[in-house]
Amino acid sequence: MFIKTSSTTKNGKRYPYYQVVSSYRENGKIKHKRIANLGHLTEKDIDNLIKGLQRIRKKPFSLQEAKLKHKRTLIFGQIHVLDQLWQRFGISEILCDCAGDLDKVQFDIAPYIKLMTFFRLLNPGSELKLTEWFGRIYFPEIRVLEYHKLLRSLGYVVRIKDGIERKLLRNRRIYFIWK
Repeated sequence: MFIKTSSTTKNGKRYPYYQVVSSYRENGKIKHKRIANLGHLTEKDIDNLIKGLQRIRKKPFSLQEAKLKHKRTLIFGQIHVLDQLWQRFGISEILCDCAGDLDKVQFDIAPYIKLMTFFRLLNPGSELKLTEWFGRIYFPEIRVLEYHKLLRSLGYVVRIKDGIERKLLRNRRIYFIWK
């Protein structure tokens, strides 16, 4: 059962009407059976109806809970899995060690490289597409995405790529010997 809303327009004004309806199937098609016609209801009528149903149900219900709506949802699970792998491989530390060799690094490049890596793995596209994707993910290391830092981080990584690869390989060898 659910509440079905329909409306009519009279003299340019729209009037909503409410019905209690039940769904059923007939010959493979979904149909609705009207159980009760509630007619035109005001906000006060709806609140009174809810209060009356609460008394029947004998369970408290807050009207504020009914009006809660989510603003947006963020992608978290995939990011979390990749973050665990990133930490296990110690990639942030390797990036910081290798970036220490550069003279002009004025910010931490690791979060930006991490973001770009995750983007390439989960949703490949251009750096401009990355800025759109950033608004849909949970990535607490970067609160406000600064596009120029993305590009500068990429430039730094290109210069230290060989050192990163050597350290990753050395760490993996130690990891496998130790395990």
